[in-house]
Amino acid sequence: LVAGISTAAERDPNDARAMLELITGDMMTALRDPHARGTTADLRALVERHLLPHIDFEVSSTLVLGEHWFVSEFRSFLTRFYTQALSGYLKARDVPGDIIAFDDELRLNGDRQVLVSSRVRQPGGSEFPVAYELLWVDSWKVIDVKLGGISVVKNYHVSFSSTVANAGIGVLIAQLRSRNDAFYQSL
Repeated sequence: LVAGISTAAERDPNDARAMLELITGDMMTALRDPHARGTTADLRALVERHLLPHIDFEVSSTLVLGEHWFVSEFRSFLTRFYTQALSGYLKARDVPGDIIAFDDELRLNGDRQVLVSSRVRQPGGSEFPVAYELLWVDSWKVIDVKLGGISVVKNYHVSFSSTVANAGIGVLIAQLRSRNDAFYQSL
């Protein structure tokens, strides 16, 4: 549970945004420390410490491949995805404290899902939209991220489903494991 967020069971969607703001603030503080982001392994540790506890991997992996169950490799895959994204961003720039701004307006989907929109400031001043879809189970958990309107879950659903249809779930899991292992061995 994130400090400062209500533990009441009323599923307040504003708590979803507040949680994301706290996570982002903690992550940005950590990223401004050059020692904490010195290597890809350091970035992976930051992703695992700050982001992963707030993602529902079971729901996300089910949304990607339905009945095919590959939570462990999908978790490693998303860790690699976020670590590489951070690494690419950080190679050429520092992280300003105001890099991300969350919108006040939330989009509700029933009483258990909420979409929290934000804008990430790019070098040169332009903004890039990033939206987080969260699901309430016993707390708010991220189940999808939309980058510029493109759903990470739907994008990988199409890609992974194609591999499963053509070669089988075993091949997909082996491919993910191989890529994940190669990435982690390079750290």
